[in-house]
Amino acid sequence: TSISDLRARCCAAATKPPTSAPKPNDAESAPNVRGPASSVFFASVTEDRESIASALAPSMGLEPRDVLEMPHFLIGTIQQIEADLKLRRERYGFSDVIIPGNTAEQLAPVVERLAGN
Repeated sequence: TSISDLRARCCAAATKPPTSAPKPNDAESAPNVRGPASSVFFASVTEDRESIASALAPSMGLEPRDVLEMPHFLIGTIQQIEADLKLRRERYGFSDVIIPGNTAEQLAPVVERLAGN
């Protein structure tokens, strides 16, 4: 996947009109309903997520663990970020994630792993 492919996917997802909610007995349309999108303000692929979270937390009056659990931050290895996104999808119903443009290349492996899931 190239950076231009990722940008195209992100732009398409961000501009796609939301699907209306299914009617109570409309089982056929239920799989097409998309959940809300989450905007990520800071993302970093790193082996030392605790240090970055520790550096960010005090400026917001939070604990490092709080930063790692917030849906507006993606910090960690590719595997940790993938797990975080899956958990957030289950917890909050996020089906789309809007990431900072300067992190698209770093997060490309995550997009590839989660595509279609």
